[in-house]
Amino acid sequence: MKKLYVIGICTLTLTASLIFSSSAAAANVSSKKSLTTVSSKKTAIQSYSEWKKSMVIAADQRVLKTKLTLEQQRQVSGANTDPNLRHQLSKEQLQATLATELTIGDYFVGYLNKQENMQEAVKSVAGKLSTEEVAELMLTYAHNFNKNIMQPLKSASEAAIKGALD
Repeated sequence: MKKLYVIGICTLTLTASLIFSSSAAAANVSSKKSLTTVSSKKTAIQSYSEWKKSMVIAADQRVLKTKLTLEQQRQVSGANTDPNLRHQLSKEQLQATLATELTIGDYFVGYLNKQENMQEAVKSVAGKLSTEEVAELMLTYAHNFNKNIMQPLKSASEAAIKGALD
C-alpha cells in the first residue's frame, strides 16, 4: 500500500512538473512571438488534442536531447557516463509516458486556467472539442462534482451543532 501511495505521489509530482515545464516553454515561446509579431496581439488557444500533441512532442524532444547528450558523453569518455544524466533520462522518459496519458482535466487545469482571459479561452475551445472529449470532460466534472457533495450528518447532535455554527 505504501508503495502505491509513493508511486501515486511521484506520478502527480512528475505530471505537475511536466505541465509546468511545458507551460513555461509555451510562455517563453509566446513571449518571443509577441516580441516578433507586435501586430497580432490575440494568440490562438490550442484545442485539447493540439495541446496534448505539443506536450508529447516536447517530452519526446527532451528525451531525445538527453539521449544525445548521453551518447556524446559515452563517445568522449568511453563507458563512464554521468549517473545524474542517466537519472535525468529516466525522468524524461517517465514524463514522456505521462504526457501520452494527459487527460482533458489536465488540459483545463494545466493549460486553460493559465490563459489571460479564461472565459474567452473556454469559448474559443468549446467548438474545437470532439464528442469524445466532451464526454471525457463531462465525466471528469461529474466525478469531481460527486466528490464534493457533503455527506449527511451522522447524528441529530451533529446537526444541532452545525446549525448553531451557521
